[in-house]
Amino acid sequence: MMKKTLFFLTVALLSVAALSAQPLNQSTPEANLKSAKEAEENGNPAEALRLYEKVFEDNKDKALNAKIAQMNFELRDYEKAEKAFNRLVQRDRKMEYVELRYWLALSMKYNGKHVEAIDMFNQYIADGADEALKAASKREIAGSELARKMKQPE
Repeated sequence: MMKKTLFFLTVALLSVAALSAQPLNQSTPEANLKSAKEAEENGNPAEALRLYEKVFEDNKDKALNAKIAQMNFELRDYEKAEKAFNRLVQRDRKMEYVELRYWLALSMKYNGKHVEAIDMFNQYIADGADEALKAASKREIAGSELARKMKQPE
């Protein structure tokens, strides 16, 4: 009798321990995605970015990564934006993310990497489809050329 009681008590304690290990209030990726879209629509890009990043931890989707990169750019975190855009552009063998080359180049320019930015703007001009962005790329190249010629403060 004592052995049965001890056995059931042990099973009950292990069950309680297993149940307490499960998070009770963790939201699903779908709920986070919906909340992120709502935050973006309501003009709260910082919260939207936080939620998109949470969803990206569970779902390594390229389109979501592009959205995160764009949000970082909008929030003027050009270093994070450049890293995210660069990952997408460098791994884009199917030419799905050609338009992101413009944003990568702009991020590079804002980070002071004018030579790399000029190269990326030229790649966008060669492969991109949006004529307005091609014209903007030419203006940005001219600006980067001027910045390269300027004496940098010490």
